[in-house]
Amino acid sequence: MSSDRLELIIPTKIELRTSTGKGRGVFATDVIEEGEIIERFPTIVLSEVERAFVKSQPEVLYYYYLDMLRFDVSVIMLGYGSLYNHSKTPNSEFRVLNLPNMMEVYALRRIEEGEEIVYDYNFDDGREEFLNLT
Repeated sequence: MSSDRLELIIPTKIELRTSTGKGRGVFATDVIEEGEIIERFPTIVLSEVERAFVKSQPEVLYYYYLDMLRFDVSVIMLGYGSLYNHSKTPNSEFRVLNLPNMMEVYALRRIEEGEEIVYDYNFDDGREEFLNLT
């Protein structure tokens, strides 16, 4: 492996389930320890035209892309990346690697089997649930 490439970390302790009031969510199928990398996944960097199109599709695409404002790029996260739900009390965090082509999600604390894996989107003005699907 060359120094400019990162290997994917295929998730082995998570699965997609229905999350009450949120639609889909990512849940632990086994204990995940603090600091453990849950998943490493590639991203697709959007051009300005693609970004404008995605923003114009709020009924579908809008919820599956990420504006990385401090890097001035927008991406679509592959793998489970765009399926982690929001919480003001997160148990995970995202890290940008090989900007902007790779990201990973890791545990901020021990996550128990069956627990939903969530992170703080940092843009909801203090509201806990900004997308209520119930």
